[in-house]
Amino acid sequence: MLALVPVSSLAGLLSYEEIKKIVPWLARLIEASPRLAALVQNSLPSFAIIIFNGLLPFLLMCEYLSGESGSSLMGTM
Repeated sequence: MLALVPVSSLAGLLSYEEIKKIVPWLARLIEASPRLAALVQNSLPSFAIIIFNGLLPFLLMCEYLSGESGSSLMGTM
């Protein structure tokens, strides 16, 4: 549940329509090559989410080792 927002945000940013809005020159490059377009549309979002999920335990461990957890930070507000 903790990673739901970052994962959905990441998947949304890696869609072709968002790439076209944010980085138009990259969208033109993707449109020029059908193979690159297939790779970006089919594999890139899955690959990025796999990497994020692989790094998530390390990110959470760094937060735990630093001694600052979300619940303690929320208590100081």
